[in-house]
Amino acid sequence: MKAEQVKTMMEELEARFHKLNIETAWLDGEENQIGETLRALLPVTKTGDHMLLEVMVTHLDEDMDLLDLFTSLIMEVGPGYEELKEVMLDWNLDSPIGAFGIYRPSRTFFHRCTFPFPCGALPEELATQAAYLIDRCYEVAASVFPEAVRISGHD
Repeated sequence: MKAEQVKTMMEELEARFHKLNIETAWLDGEENQIGETLRALLPVTKTGDHMLLEVMVTHLDEDMDLLDLFTSLIMEVGPGYEELKEVMLDWNLDSPIGAFGIYRPSRTFFHRCTFPFPCGALPEELATQAAYLIDRCYEVAASVFPEAVRISGHD
């Protein structure tokens, strides 16, 4: 997918977030990434807690690209780190989409889901598929959020 097509798709996603009053921001892309990363702060509790979603597209090969949805649930896991690692294994077995992990250098607890798609995909169609995947990933991540925070030791 060309950079301008990725931009069109990401702008469509950003517009969907804005319709829901969800705050967004842009981050420069990494190596192999096509275009910028779209970030969104997703509300997860009625008391003001949020998860940080990052949406990016990476080039895989001449035929396929990869939509990558990375959601940070806890930016730095607290004293319950070891217990959360154990519970996370069970959550991964039960997760219908994506997987949970802990990024060790920063101790960030995350959910990640990837979706390969043909390089020739239409940006509008991909935006619709991405929105669907974001909804499903949000449901999965939000379902464990309260327990993850409790285990982590963060109030």
